[in-house]
Parts: sequence; C-alpha cells; structure tokens
Amino acid sequence: MNRITYCIAVLAIIYICSCISPNEPNNRDQPLDVPGKDLIAFKAKFPQENGTHLVLMNFYDRMSFRIVRVDSVDMSGCNIFNYDKTQILMHAKPWWIDIYSFGPRLGGPLGIYEINENKITLLYRLDRGNFEYISGVAPVWFRDDTGFFTGYENLSYFLFEKWKCYTINDDLVGSINPLGADDCDNIVALYSEYSGVDSVRTFYLIKINKNGNILNMVKNDKLKNMLFSDMPPGPFTINNKAINISWDSAKDLFIFSEKGAVERKTKISLTNWDGTYYKSLTSGYYRDDAPVFGPAGNFVMFNRVIDNTQYLNYKFMIVDLRTGEVKEYLLPEDIGAERIYGIDY
Repeated sequence: MNRITYCIAVLAIIYICSCISPNEPNNRDQPLDVPGKDLIAFKAKFPQENGTHLVLMNFYDRMSFRIVRVDSVDMSGCNIFNYDKTQILMHAKPWWIDIYSFGPRLGGPLGIYEINENKITLLYRLDRGNFEYISGVAPVWFRDDTGFFTGYENLSYFLFEKWKCYTINDDLVGSINPLGADDCDNIVALYSEYSGVDSVRTFYLIKINKNGNILNMVKNDKLKNMLFSDMPPGPFTINNKAINISWDSAKDLFIFSEKGAVERKTKISLTNWDGTYYKSLTSGYYRDDAPVFGPAGNFVMFNRVIDNTQYLNYKFMIVDLRTGEVKEYLLPEDIGAERIYGIDY
C-alpha cells in the first residue's frame, strides 16, 4: 500500500470513529425552537434504555425538551455549553472504547455535540503522530469558542484549528481543576499542592495565562476539597470543605457545595477569591450538590438528593439570588426519566 492510499485509509477510519449520528428524532426529540440563552442541558437515564442520554430543555418551559440518544455511546460524564450555546463539550464513550484506558477519573473521550446539526464528533489529537482521543476533567471553553482548557494532573488546552493539545506550566505539581476563563482567556482554577512528606494537600485559587504565568494565587480556606471515607450510598464523613466548585466571571464569585448543618448533608454556598465574602444559599439539611449559575446570573441551579438511600437519585432545584427563594425545578418523572443529574446553563 503506497503512502497516499495509507493516508486516505487512516483519515477514513478517523472520520468513521469520530462522527456519530444520534438516533432519528421521535415524539420527544423534536428540534427545539428556543433561543440559545434560554437552553439548559443535563444527563438522564430512561427506563428500559441502555446508557445515559443528553437532554436539552427550555429553562422557561420545562415541557419543551430534546433527548439526544445514541445507541452506541454513553454520555454519563460532563456537559458544558460553549459561550454562544451552539455546542456542548461532553464525555461521550462509544462501546468500542475502554474507559479505563483513559484512567477512570478522566471519564473517557471528550466530544462535541452540535446543537443545530444534532451531531456528535469525538475529539482527537494530531500532534503525536498517531490517532489519540482527547480526555480530561473539568473542561472550560475559551471565550471565543476556538478551544478549551482541561485539567487533572496538569493544565492543558486544546485548539480546534490545529487539533493539538498544549500543556500549561509543568511546574505546577499537583491536581488542577479549571473553573472558568476570563475575557482574556486567562484560566481560573482550583490547584491542590501535595506534600508527600506529611500527606497534606494545600488548596489555592489561581489565575494563569496560556504561557503558564501565574497572575494570581490565593489560599481560600472555604474551598478545601471534601473527602469521603467511602463512596455513597455507604457511610461517609466530610473531612474538609468544598466540592464541585464553579466560577462566574461577571460576578467574580465561586459557588460550591460544602458540609451541611447535619451529618451526611451538604449545602450550596458562595464566596469570593480570599473568602472575605461568604454566603450560604441553602439550609444544609439536604444533600445539595453540583451548583451552576443560571440565566442572567440571577439564579443558581443544583442537584438535590430525593431519597438518601439511592445515590444519584436527584431532582433539580433553583435559588433566586434576588430574593433568596429556593424551589423545586424538575423531577425525573416530569420527563419520564429514572434519574437526572449534571445540569448546565
């Protein structure tokens, strides 16, 4: 086989492995005539169906939604809107890929769901001389949607134009979770520095640019990680503070879930960079988790466990930041699902 034929064959394999078409729409999967600014996205498991599906919904009309079904792909990981809300960056694991080849914490390969085209494309890198899917945790879009940051053992970014990944600052030794990007595409992240001598992790909020220069580094004791002795639903203890932290660039505030008022419960709270501003939004008598800012920054949306005996048995709640009112937003049965989680706006 000559070189030209070989290259054509490789490109054909990449195209087949990367472009995945969702199933044909049915009665609940019709196109959404909804302005992007009004869309929310989340994951759902439906009765008698394999895998987890992506759901798009009109924030102001909960009966207007689309279920994105792909028989061969599990979409149980993250789902993050880009800034113009035409694409969703998410974990999308085809049946032919072993998730543990990425490391279980990385969630498998990342893909892009094109909302208007109703198409999923798996992402891969072309800068290592072979075909390699992109993975990572806590992905954060560039402000101009030309790429995204991702983290775990190091901070890196991916450019769609070049289909390449670039590592940012190898000197940061520890785990790093991106939280958001500012208008100049400087990344805001939670960085945990590990001391092997005394097995202690120190947590910092950092702002860093693409060249690896640290622009700000602040220790905030309210944003220490929450650690579990066992995974739910078994017994567990909350040793430290915050999990599932996200950052709102307009308000320059961090929202997170932390230890609640009673054992095994968590609450939703807000803080600034150095912790001098702090406010709890929920009571701490429930298990509240995974908060995100909603429309116009006036709402916070989050998961609340319905039944404490069932892990991931969530309903969605919202807090109106103008009034402080907390109310129920969506139950799984409202859309015929067994389980819902992982909301994003």
